[in-house]
Amino acid sequence: MLKPTIKEDGITESERYLAKLSERTFLGLWSYPNVYTDEGFSKNNEGKELCDLLVVFDNKVIIFSDKDINFNVNIDINIAWKRWFKKSVIKSAAQLYGAESWIRKHPKRLYLDKKNQAQFPINISLNKLEVYLVAVTKNSILPAKNYFSKFGEGGSGTLLQVYSINENENLNHPFVIGDLNPEKTFIHILDEITLDLLLNELDTVSDFTRYLKEKESAIRSGFLLQVAGEEDLLAHYLQHPDKTELGAIPKLDGKYSEYSITIVEGGWEEYKSSYLASSLRKFKEKSLYWDQLITLLSEHILSSQVGLGADLPFEIHERAVNYLAAENRVSRKFLSEAFQDKFRTVPHDARSARLVFSPQYKDRLYVFLFFSMQDISCESEYRLSRRNAIEAYSLVAKYQNPQANHVIVIATEAQNSKTRSEDVFSVHYDEPLTYDEKVYAKKMMKEYNVLNYTKKLNSKHIDNSNRPYINMSPDIGRNSPCFCGSGKKYKKCCL
Repeated sequence: MLKPTIKEDGITESERYLAKLSERTFLGLWSYPNVYTDEGFSKNNEGKELCDLLVVFDNKVIIFSDKDINFNVNIDINIAWKRWFKKSVIKSAAQLYGAESWIRKHPKRLYLDKKNQAQFPINISLNKLEVYLVAVTKNSILPAKNYFSKFGEGGSGTLLQVYSINENENLNHPFVIGDLNPEKTFIHILDEITLDLLLNELDTVSDFTRYLKEKESAIRSGFLLQVAGEEDLLAHYLQHPDKTELGAIPKLDGKYSEYSITIVEGGWEEYKSSYLASSLRKFKEKSLYWDQLITLLSEHILSSQVGLGADLPFEIHERAVNYLAAENRVSRKFLSEAFQDKFRTVPHDARSARLVFSPQYKDRLYVFLFFSMQDISCESEYRLSRRNAIEAYSLVAKYQNPQANHVIVIATEAQNSKTRSEDVFSVHYDEPLTYDEKVYAKKMMKEYNVLNYTKKLNSKHIDNSNRPYINMSPDIGRNSPCFCGSGKKYKKCCL
């Protein structure tokens, strides 16, 4: 049964800010502040803190360590830098490497509280696991500005990145960071400016992790040697978009393939006023519906207010909305426009749908179903009718598009309805439809006008409460055991 998920708020003010910022980017369903392990619990009756923030989404794990260390500007700059770097960066690195090691060894021994009473709600699979480590630092911006100004250089005060130097060499180069330990997972060091910048510009889990992956690859391959500041690298990335991604760090080819690059200062200031920056802002505006839907569904799952399906566990509900959140910004803009365009054309007394493939995931097919409340006597009857329609549309959509391995139905009322509610239903088709299923799909098309043509429903309007109704239906393979507990396969039971 689904129960409310209670998170830590963050112990320090800096941790609380990090939690708030990440929740806006990664959403509350996948980001958890102050996660604990059961290490030492038998002795102290308290678990050990794993990290300051943990984000888990599919096979992606992002581990944050946050250090709010003052920079002493009243002593020699070289001494001040060494002290600050050891406490801010080296200490964070130790925590991050330790957290990564624990997760890889004990992925099921994680908790949301130090008393180890609330199990971490998301299952972490070690299959093709991608781990990203982020050290968040504070209080270096102004000292860095003052330091570089002595050499006639301006800048934002963000840390200079020279990847050829390691952790020990960093101690002798004030306000310069490198690849701390080339033999281990790369650690991204972000100060208060660049943390905000990345999480605001790359505000989906797909876009954020793609940027980190592109950056790591460029550095570890030797292609990217030096960057004036993280913001300039971000500008370089965003200036190379393609049809399905916000950006890239393209490598040189041909006779220049063995060359490396250095990114100089000023790129971010130039990018901010560019056409690409303006286009990205419009992308976000046009994909607002998609973001709001994910946020709404996530909040209802965390508070266990999901309507039908409340007897199902957290992972079933998470999977239903996971498909939506996996879409990057480019996909969300395209899908939102397709949904809104269809919504505006469906009359209030009609049932109609639109099929749209995800631009990012070629085997994921979305069905936008608009289901009128007309000619239905009560709310419970409407919910049941819409649920039956959702399952029928899912099957027919698969029949019409055999290449779709995942079909996700988003159902809501037609326009001008007194209420607004959403159902999300997802099915993973792990094999082609059987002969009987194909026959049944054709029957649905012919007799019930499912994805055949729009049928007007003439009836009186039903008045209803204004309370929104949310239902996340399960994502389950057709050959998996049915979630109702019958022991039968899903396709032979509730499907």
